[in-house]
Amino acid sequence: MPVQILKDDCTPEEAVKVIRMTPTNPAQIRPATVNLADALQAAASDPTFDLESWKCQWSEAEAELKSLARADDIAEGR
Repeated sequence: MPVQILKDDCTPEEAVKVIRMTPTNPAQIRPATVNLADALQAAASDPTFDLESWKCQWSEAEAELKSLARADDIAEGR
């Protein structure tokens, strides 16, 4: 079966259908070498990461998204 190219304007449903119809290629399948949970637990941490700052920034981003959604609702009469 030839490889199918997705159209630029395809819907997510169409993309999933094409992906599901694509035959598997055994050369691209690699068996797991470690347990995912163990690998995630062993991942290096970022010493510069500040959880409280991140939570604050996330809250600000969510508030802005809600504000934009509300403005869209008002503009569209919802």
